[in-house]
Amino acid sequence: MKELTKDESKILKGIAILFMIGLHLYNTLDYENLYQPLLYIGDKPLIYYISFLFDACVSIYCFCSGYCNVFKTIDSY
Repeated sequence: MKELTKDESKILKGIAILFMIGLHLYNTLDYENLYQPLLYIGDKPLIYYISFLFDACVSIYCFCSGYCNVFKTIDSY
């Protein structure tokens, strides 16, 4: 099994940061004077539903920190 390198971990953290920005920007229905949605599903903008996918930012951070801690623990023995 291939281990996650430091560079790959930094890439994952960067993706998580982008997800966090997307979540905080678009997970709102009070978008007056913020942006003009182009596509709607019913009465809600499509980006509102897509923003729920961005909620994976916490999971990515937890995975990266847990993965790193496991290998630090293994290397210390």
